[in-house]
Amino acid sequence: MTKANHDVLISIFVMGFAVFFFYLTFQFPTGNPQDMGPAFMPRAYAIMIMILGLLLFFKGLKGGQQTGKKGTKLVLMTIGWLFIYIFFVPIIGFHIMTPIFLFVFLWMVRERRLIPLLAIPLLTTVLIFFFFKQLLNVPIPAGTLF
Repeated sequence: MTKANHDVLISIFVMGFAVFFFYLTFQFPTGNPQDMGPAFMPRAYAIMIMILGLLLFFKGLKGGQQTGKKGTKLVLMTIGWLFIYIFFVPIIGFHIMTPIFLFVFLWMVRERRLIPLLAIPLLTTVLIFFFFKQLLNVPIPAGTLF
C-alpha cells in the first residue's frame, strides 16, 4: 500500500473523529452567550483536527511514495511505548517516567549524542513541571510508588 493510500485512509478516520468530537460538544452546558462557554475550546480543537485531516487528505490524493517497513515499525514501537508511559505515569510518577520516556524515544529515533539524550528529557520535564505546576497550578501525577 502506498503512503498516499495510508494518508487518505488515516485522514478519513481523523476527520470522522473530529466530527464526532465536535458533535459531543453540543452536550456541554450552555452558558451566557457573551462568554465563550465550556464548549469553545473542544470545538476549536475539533475544527483544527478537521483542517489537519483535510490537509492530509489532499496530500494523500496528490500522491506519495511507498511506506517502508522501518517507518511502520518505528510508529508501532512509538505507540506501544506511549501506552507503556501512560500506564506507568500514575504508578511511578510524572517526574521519573517522563525523562525515561523521552530518553527511550530519542534512542528509538536513533539519537546517539549524549548531550541531547540527557538534556532534552530533563529540560522538557522541568519546563512542563514549571509551566503546569507553578504557573497554571495544574496538579502533576506524583505516582503511588514513591
